[in-house]
Amino acid sequence: MLEDLTVTAAVGTGRKPPAIGPISPAMDEALGVLADESPAGKLLGAAAILNRYERCGSLPRPSNALPPQAAEETSPPCSRRAGELLAQILSMANNETRAHLIGEWLAAAARVSHRVPHRFLPALLDYGSAHRVARAGIAQVAGTRGPWLMRLNLQWQFGADESENPASVWSTGAREQRVAALNRLRATNPAAARELVQATWKEDAADDRSLFVSALTIGLGAEDEPFLETCLDDRSKQVRTAAAELLARLPRSALVGRMISRAELLLRFQAGKRGGLLRKTTPAAIDVALPPEEFSAQWARDGIIEKPEGKIGRRQWWLTQFLAAIPPTHWSGTWQVSPEECVAAVADEFTGVVLTAWSRAAERHPDDAWSRALLLAAAKEDRGPLTLALLNGLAPAARQAVAAELLESSKMTADLLLQVLRAGDFAYDRHSADVLLRQIDRQREQQTTAYAYLLPQVLQGAALRIPPEFYDELAQRWGGDKWEPYRKALDEFFQKLLLRREIQRELA
Repeated sequence: MLEDLTVTAAVGTGRKPPAIGPISPAMDEALGVLADESPAGKLLGAAAILNRYERCGSLPRPSNALPPQAAEETSPPCSRRAGELLAQILSMANNETRAHLIGEWLAAAARVSHRVPHRFLPALLDYGSAHRVARAGIAQVAGTRGPWLMRLNLQWQFGADESENPASVWSTGAREQRVAALNRLRATNPAAARELVQATWKEDAADDRSLFVSALTIGLGAEDEPFLETCLDDRSKQVRTAAAELLARLPRSALVGRMISRAELLLRFQAGKRGGLLRKTTPAAIDVALPPEEFSAQWARDGIIEKPEGKIGRRQWWLTQFLAAIPPTHWSGTWQVSPEECVAAVADEFTGVVLTAWSRAAERHPDDAWSRALLLAAAKEDRGPLTLALLNGLAPAARQAVAAELLESSKMTADLLLQVLRAGDFAYDRHSADVLLRQIDRQREQQTTAYAYLLPQVLQGAALRIPPEFYDELAQRWGGDKWEPYRKALDEFFQKLLLRREIQRELA
């Protein structure tokens, strides 16, 4: 009964009234005092009485009620060795390495439609209960036994059985189960998923509503805009912020249109002029003005934050937020110039403000040409912030090409190399990996002190990015006295690379 009350507390008494009794004559009498209480009062009162009852102790009662058996598995288990590799990864102490390798293992198993052996499921579900980012991957390889186990343990109820009706999960599931069902439904039927959110909107708590709005990122489209616009007037700041973020990601939304109207008054492109015999060539330039002094309530409704974050003036901060919501392609299209020309034309006191805003806009509205222009201007010319997260929004081929360009930069340092490795959440192809490895060689050779303290961290990051087939080549190439100071880091590097190669071979 206590577990039922816990589920009710998770989903809310409005959707699942507390079920109390019968238990025993004495307990039923104790619980009877709650008859006239509100649903919330019954829930809290029953939980208190049951908690005291359990603390007093009770004799075990025989029961023949067993849970239904799990359905037969339909997918084959992975090999015994692949399961052992998963267990080895789960036992790792390094959280960053463990998270990456678990993700790689889950993706490889899903590609060949293999499931996790049953004996490793509890440890994997424990991991999933604490690491939200791994849950979707776990659901793909858990087979039929995974959802069966989830139903028996409240801590594991972060996923919804794919065979269950999403509407049913939405009515009775815990928060994480509802989010999982919503994510799955958004991938196939975005409209139906949005209707589920709207159906219980008034009863759901603010924390839940903000999560559900954020889940609409999957399959986000113009059809979601009317609902998201209403969320801008929600009583919860969390919900308003989540809705404004999604509307800022819709390039043709009314919110983006309002931002364009505000920003076009503040940015003016001046084309360059070629010089003649007596005239000097003038480069293109962008004149930047600041927003009005008075903060507008309409700006606040659109998610503009009044108080600056960090050391920046109020009006510059507002301008940054205007520009960050507008697709960068709007400016290159309006001015009829390339992204490189747009970036180069920002050359006054507001260069940092504009390029920072454009980098944030490029994260929301990925465009290969714009992301490349912003990244290379920052890495090679020290103009604007080096927003390495832009790498993840590039198309696969462009991502590899830009990563290689960044890594080849003559201004590359060990610190910057480490930032590139940590920011780019993708595996390197042979070309970009080869550039990376040559850069590591260069950093080691250029080191002026006896020991390069960042190099071991660079090696650990590289071990998770480069193709594992580099193992044999590097085992021959990286050895001898010149690598001896880094022997421990190098051993760990090769261990990770070997482990990744085994994963790929076992789940080929």
